[in-house]
Amino acid sequence: DNQARIMRFGDGNVLSTLKGHGNPVTALAFDQSQVSIATGSESGSLRQWDIKTGDTSRIFEGSHKAAVTGLHWSVHGNFLASCSKDTRMRIWDLRKKDCLQSYKEAPAPLTAVQFSPCLLYTSPSPRDS
Repeated sequence: DNQARIMRFGDGNVLSTLKGHGNPVTALAFDQSQVSIATGSESGSLRQWDIKTGDTSRIFEGSHKAAVTGLHWSVHGNFLASCSKDTRMRIWDLRKKDCLQSYKEAPAPLTAVQFSPCLLYTSPSPRDS
């Protein structure tokens, strides 16, 4: 139904429904402070949401050309890493609201991405062929 739902752990009550993607949501990540959520969709679009209001706070332009398969916030919340079936990993600078780096043409679609705690490394994971 192209939505993500924020549910309370334990009782499963829906606290917020995030509406705005035109395709099914395929990836989701909470920031460390639990103020924002990032979502990615089957079409490759990325959005940032305010957890309390459920409103879109940012649409990432030119994010990916295929389904987003992984999202990860940096420890301090200044960067967001995304990866996709389009074989690209992108690092988004959330302060400048721009794509900081783009790593292209991995040998296979990427399925996961994660920052190291010290921000010296990111590691995309290609899907086994």
